[in-house]
Amino acid sequence: MTRTKQKKMAERALAILVVVVFCFLVYGISRLGAVVARRLVIPAMRLTGTGEMTGTTVTVDQLDVYVVGVGSYTSTTDAQKHKDTVTASGGAGYITKTDSGYTVAASAYGSKDWADSVKDKLTALGCSASVVCQEAPEIRIKVTASDENAKAVEKCLTTLRSSVETMLSLCVETDKGDVTRAQACGTAAGEEDALTDALKSLKGLSCEGQWLTNLTKMLQTGRTALGEMPSSDDNDFGRKMKACTVTIATEYVHFAQTYTSS
Repeated sequence: MTRTKQKKMAERALAILVVVVFCFLVYGISRLGAVVARRLVIPAMRLTGTGEMTGTTVTVDQLDVYVVGVGSYTSTTDAQKHKDTVTASGGAGYITKTDSGYTVAASAYGSKDWADSVKDKLTALGCSASVVCQEAPEIRIKVTASDENAKAVEKCLTTLRSSVETMLSLCVETDKGDVTRAQACGTAAGEEDALTDALKSLKGLSCEGQWLTNLTKMLQTGRTALGEMPSSDDNDFGRKMKACTVTIATEYVHFAQTYTSS
């Protein structure tokens, strides 16, 4: 090989390397920009009303939801065809989005270790199971309102997260047999009451934009899901409880993502 050819190959290799490094830099900067934007660009909610208006930043911690899914599908139509199979086996049967398409959720937990153990059991039975981590990002929102109304908004957001986290933990405890069906029903009923009280605290409030409307809808969705918890003597108790938990958890993830991206 002549020196001229060697030189040309070296120049091409260097050019390719420069392009690769440039792509990595662009990707890294865009990711960093997204993180900075999430931390510094805080959505705002301005409530209308009387009284002294002050600005308060309400923060609700991130929550990770570990969904045990069965199958991987390119469309909701394909996933829908396999939903009945999952529900017939005692799974939630809730179609949820993943990075590669869609899966049919069998259950959801707040513990990755437990979700992995359930996935392994399903795999051993011949199911194509996986664990999908759905991140409900930290919610940070600046609320301009009277002190009483700002606290009402904060209570609603923290109650929502707490209810989801409680149900995720309850699914683990129920699977393990650490709680009875009656105890699980009692816990779910308590969370339903908490969401009902949170909704009442928003009654009569109004604000610019869709913030309050979205928050109210999420509280109603959570309350409805919890209201569908089965009785302790229901033969289909396990599946219905999983369906209730998957619904409220995945809807909360979407709600939190919407808040932080708006």
